[in-house]
Amino acid sequence: MAGIVVPLSEAEAADSARFGPKAANLAALTHAGLPTPGGFGVDAEAYRLQMRALGL
Repeated sequence: MAGIVVPLSEAEAADSARFGPKAANLAALTHAGLPTPGGFGVDAEAYRLQMRALGL
């Protein structure tokens, strides 16, 4: 499994299905060489893991 938390500078961070559209757009802008605030994306799988851990 790929990382749950991925820097926006990584190519995989542009996957909107995994990280949401805002993170994916920021990642795409970063890869295009435009200035961005930087940051990281949290995979949607993190939510599913937490829900399973809580038994929900």
